[in-house]
Amino acid sequence: MILDETEGNKLIRDALFTPEPMMIARMGKVELGLVLAWHGRQEWAGYQAFEASNNAGIFPLYSKLALTEFCEVYTHSLSLADILAVWLNGQEDIIIDHYRPSVAFVRRNATQLPPH
Repeated sequence: MILDETEGNKLIRDALFTPEPMMIARMGKVELGLVLAWHGRQEWAGYQAFEASNNAGIFPLYSKLALTEFCEVYTHSLSLADILAVWLNGQEDIIIDHYRPSVAFVRRNATQLPPH
């Protein structure tokens, strides 16, 4: 079940006030595409390498080693997440089911602060 913005925001707020460590993460389109290709043992397309650098800040640009290390660290971190904000991108479920099936899901808007 994916919590709506109100319930997701409440879950995140409550988590921030607990003394236990908590990991709140998100999986954007760029990260999802990289991990799907890596998980499926496919080569990254040129546009994915560009987006990884330009949109997600992964450097050096077009480095297979950097992309591989990113995917390794990202999926390990994902396996530790307590709350995951999702964008409802296609195939998110494949990665989430494999790396963190018991995570609490919130819509990505639940992670945004309301306007002043």
